[in-house]
Amino acid sequence: MTRNWPLPARTTFDAYATALEDALSLVEAFDADAPLIVSAGFDTYDGDPIGDLALHTPDYSRIGEMIRRLGMPLIVLQEGGYAVEALGANAVALLRGMDQPS
Repeated sequence: MTRNWPLPARTTFDAYATALEDALSLVEAFDADAPLIVSAGFDTYDGDPIGDLALHTPDYSRIGEMIRRLGMPLIVLQEGGYAVEALGANAVALLRGMDQPS
């Protein structure tokens, strides 16, 4: 199954989180017996030169927490993100959110 959640330009965390919660509920309902593969693209960052969303570094930690709450084994692949000066901080924030104890 493929599902897309088109978001308007300049989408901030609140609207992004609403779409992510919807997506995560479908992932949870699928009840796979394999790890969840997370495509971690950081072109959603507010300062990304080719993206048009408006997430900030602390938002990635919150996203990681949302994914972690599924309680599934994870494989995380870093894919996009072109604001090179923020890429490391954004990736660390996501991973830290995923790694916090429940």
